[in-house]
Amino acid sequence: MYKGAVTTAMKLKRLMLKGQICGVLSQDEATIIQVNADALIAGEATQLSSADADWARSYREGVSDGAFRSADPADERSDEACRRFAAPGGPLGKIRTWTDKPIDENGIRLSPRTLP
Repeated sequence: MYKGAVTTAMKLKRLMLKGQICGVLSQDEATIIQVNADALIAGEATQLSSADADWARSYREGVSDGAFRSADPADERSDEACRRFAAPGGPLGKIRTWTDKPIDENGIRLSPRTLP
């Protein structure tokens, strides 16, 4: 469960950065998503034994490093990539569900905390 929480949180953070680069995600939304992603990890970390604390910290750092090093900066800033990101049904709508506000796309209410 901890590994899944870390993976989800890092996906959220990675997509949050993309939203800010594209200028379609506000700082307030990004802050709320960040807090909720961190809370997801913290909640699962409470289930780990104290002996697993070092492993958990290393795992989180490794997934974070990999998520941000694997990005192609040229793709992040292209107009086409930003259009795909912000399109209905795309990643922007999914990560906005992590702001804990109701999100509607094309008249359809998205499920809370949709997985990216």
